[in-house]
Amino acid sequence: MTLMIFLMNNTPIRIGYLNCRGLSAASFDTIASYVPSLFDIFICSETWYQAPSYYSSHPLFLCSSPTPPPSTTGRQHGGILCLISPTLRRHCTFSFTSLSIDLSILNTSIRALYLPPSLPLLEFSSFFSRPIHSSSQSSSLPDIFLGDINVRLGSLSMDTLSRPAERKQVIINTLSAGPYFLSLPSSGLAKNHHVLTRSSTNFTWCYRDASFLTRTDHQLMDCSFVPHSQVDLGNDSEAFRINLKPLQHLAIRSELCACFNLCADEFSQYSQDQLAVVEHCSKAGLLDQFGLQERQDIVDYLDKCIVNAITTSAEEVCGTYKPSVMRATADQFWSSIPDAPSVSDAIRAFKRASRSKTVTLTSRNPDISPADDAVAHFTKVFSQSNPAFQAPRVSPYRGVSFPSEVDFDVFFKKEDLALFWERYPTHVAGGMDGIHVRLLRALSDSVLVDRLMELYHLCLLLGVTPTSWNRSTIFPLPKRDETTIDTFRPISLTLMLRRSFEKLLLKYLGHSPAFWLHPTQAGFRRGFSTLTHALVAHESAIMGYKYRIFFDFAQAYDTVPVPLLLQKLKERNASPQILSLVDALFLGTSSTIVVNGQQTQAVPLERGLFQGSLLSPLLFDVFIDDLASLLDEDTDIQSRLPRGLLFADDITAGSDQLSDLQVSANKMSAWAVQNGMIFNLGKCGLVGASPEDPEVILPGYGPIPIVESYTYLGFPYESKGINFETHLTSVTAKAQRTLDICMRNSLRWNAGIRLAFYRTFVRSQMDYGAGLIYHWIMQGRPEAGTLPFPRISANDTSRFHLLLPLQALQESALVWILEHDRSTLSHYLLAMPVITTRFSNLACLLTRHFNKMNARNPLVTLQHRLFYSPRTGDRVSPYCRKHQDMTRWKSVNRLCEAGRLDPIPPGLTPESRYYPLRLWLRNKFLDDIRATGSIMAQYIVPSMRRRMTGACQSVFLHSRRLRKNAIAWHHNNFAQGSTCTICKERFHQVHVSRCYNAHLINRLPARVVQAYRNYHPPPGTPSNFGIVDFMIRFKYYSALSTCFGLLELWLRPRSNYAYQ
Repeated sequence: MTLMIFLMNNTPIRIGYLNCRGLSAASFDTIASYVPSLFDIFICSETWYQAPSYYSSHPLFLCSSPTPPPSTTGRQHGGILCLISPTLRRHCTFSFTSLSIDLSILNTSIRALYLPPSLPLLEFSSFFSRPIHSSSQSSSLPDIFLGDINVRLGSLSMDTLSRPAERKQVIINTLSAGPYFLSLPSSGLAKNHHVLTRSSTNFTWCYRDASFLTRTDHQLMDCSFVPHSQVDLGNDSEAFRINLKPLQHLAIRSELCACFNLCADEFSQYSQDQLAVVEHCSKAGLLDQFGLQERQDIVDYLDKCIVNAITTSAEEVCGTYKPSVMRATADQFWSSIPDAPSVSDAIRAFKRASRSKTVTLTSRNPDISPADDAVAHFTKVFSQSNPAFQAPRVSPYRGVSFPSEVDFDVFFKKEDLALFWERYPTHVAGGMDGIHVRLLRALSDSVLVDRLMELYHLCLLLGVTPTSWNRSTIFPLPKRDETTIDTFRPISLTLMLRRSFEKLLLKYLGHSPAFWLHPTQAGFRRGFSTLTHALVAHESAIMGYKYRIFFDFAQAYDTVPVPLLLQKLKERNASPQILSLVDALFLGTSSTIVVNGQQTQAVPLERGLFQGSLLSPLLFDVFIDDLASLLDEDTDIQSRLPRGLLFADDITAGSDQLSDLQVSANKMSAWAVQNGMIFNLGKCGLVGASPEDPEVILPGYGPIPIVESYTYLGFPYESKGINFETHLTSVTAKAQRTLDICMRNSLRWNAGIRLAFYRTFVRSQMDYGAGLIYHWIMQGRPEAGTLPFPRISANDTSRFHLLLPLQALQESALVWILEHDRSTLSHYLLAMPVITTRFSNLACLLTRHFNKMNARNPLVTLQHRLFYSPRTGDRVSPYCRKHQDMTRWKSVNRLCEAGRLDPIPPGLTPESRYYPLRLWLRNKFLDDIRATGSIMAQYIVPSMRRRMTGACQSVFLHSRRLRKNAIAWHHNNFAQGSTCTICKERFHQVHVSRCYNAHLINRLPARVVQAYRNYHPPPGTPSNFGIVDFMIRFKYYSALSTCFGLLELWLRPRSNYAYQ
């Protein structure tokens, strides 16, 4: 039921009130399942706080009284909570105490009460004299009092009893001062439950049996009232946002799909008819019958229908909220995290704690507001002052007739769209229409995919896209401590429906010859990477290119002239269909800026690629592709060393002569003038030159600064190539800082979450470039890395000693994760190899990447010469072509594909015919550890490991005591230093099965004991495999906790203890 139905049809709002005498999770689920069909608001009193965190996780939950400290004398008392429909949630404000909930909804205020008999009279009377604070009216007494107030009113309520007299007098005073009148139930006799309403409120209620909801001796109050209709919906300029939290429930997602299907029925026939007509005209060559405005109207109307159906169904089912109201309320995120959170909740909490505080934008000019200053700044950035690059009034590409060259059935598949939504990161915000990817993901089982495919097909056939897609929202984020707009980094958000269309269109553009790029371009291309380009620059320096210039464009993406880009696409023989779509997507765009929480007016974007568009990186590569060809003209054919290398806007040129670089600088400057680009000279750099050398001049700017080192694609580049030692030092320091932050902000997380922190935030920094570093190190000690734990010492003559700081960092992380002294078995428990093995695995993956990289990659052209040329001490590429583990993996995979791999490796199914390299490397590491002869490693079987991380399941136990005992048991130091109280020897794990087995079996659950007796260990299981190992392996954690508790008790030094 929508809000307009409440206001226009005077439909009553139904309120339920029930004293449930204890609300368990099961009873709450029953009540919550009935509320959507019976009530708009439901109040539960006397919940006794049995499951407060469970209540708050439900999508209908609005608020509840604060949970008191745990009772030391028995169960809790009291507790009141409110459930509300999503439709009314956005129009409801509330406050609460331990005994009341105040609601203000549609200009009607309600106070729901539970006043126990033990409440003092003064406090009882305060609930009928305290005003309610509403955003829509001044502070006054509520319009409605209702609830269980534990007073019998005698003849006032047609009751035979009247008690207590003091409370009755408070009610009489309230009735006379209000003016209020006592509303009597239409059925049943009011005893302790009462309703006081103002005379202007149309309120009725009755009693109903509550046995279908929960076991209670109270009846259900079924109330209804018609809200005041003086609600002004037109003066609220702030957009509402859809509440996405309910989407985690399957029932809500199903209801959302059903609601959308109902809304989509209104325009489904129109969509199908329009597509049929346009498709027929396209095949017959009759698209000229559709003018540009008519084409635009067709896609705009269908887009509007789809968006309205999504937002209407989402508001109906999920509800909405105001961002300003959320910002004004206290942050409840930390209190909502349970004591045993999931990995995702813990990572969210860590990011939230590490997030910088909100910075308020200030104006650079005191005479104008920050919003006007932001508009002026971005107007200057995106204005096109050069008349040669200004867009024409009438587009020469849109509105023309053309044959459709995009095979819709091949490149626009429904499953590809659903897969894009499934893989799209949920932490990325949606566009200004409020449609988030989680909402689209929830609607993937509805007819939304069909309607979107019809819209996308019409866009392809007509060569136009919806006008709404050309609007975005810019969020300025602070870079430093400055507060003016020119120091902020703009983040632009486009609409999710546009992003989905562009993702599918990218699949076609990758096959179009018009978008094939020069080999020296590596940005955002399959088969290319930062590592291959950095390696080409490194090898070029070793082979003679001791001078290298690094160029930097100022605001490269924001200064691209789109008309010139279209002209370049036309010269590259792009089809009229693609030209029309690019024109529609990138001309006539505008953005609003969010300044201090408020949106400004739209700023027209006269130049620049649309920030936030998925097509922008590819189009920028196309725009600078002629620059790559221009620099490549000077490449030495005999040396095969490319003169220029381009990775998006990271452009560099190298040579063995400064005069050659001067030629390249001249070409760069001339190209920039012709294409409307501007250099940032302060961020350019010349490596390899000395002050005595001739200056290299960038025409129009001045001499390029000489620097000793320049950070190129994340590596410190010097005259002799990449300085891997400096890179290792920098990476170690950065990773150590991150680890320190993790240790400070995650004290209450368990070992599994700490492992996730290490893998997510620390190891990811250590891994960048690790494959190259390993191959560089291997030149001095080729036999190292073949063992699972190669020994590294500071006296090592090879380069392996450079990894000692990283290894020490990982060891400290290991102790922090397990809260246990490190050992070889600790690595095995966490499936976390030592640094040398880790780097060796990444080097193996890098070798596979090199073997599969694009054939036009410049590294491929260098490989033949590099392989047969003398291998100097800093040459890396020849060692990257082969890796010993690659050869082993290929031979194992051949057996796997032939179905002759026995036994089946952990992580593979019997039907698998392909052994992923990453999984093989992990299993190889675990097998190597088991082969070292560690008896304790035999107890951790593959079934005990997490599939994604490979870590032992015991690490993820939420109970800290149980987790520490299980980890100690794995390390064979449980109860270390204790004495066996039976045989008087020093305690060892074998004593459990030899001395304490009978005592444990008598005290453990019968089902666990029976399962243990029926278990037959597989071959290879250690002979002393006992009941504790069995419970760990098969996850009998409750019994395991009992077992550890008994062992700790028995191993205490008590001479008078006897086993009974």
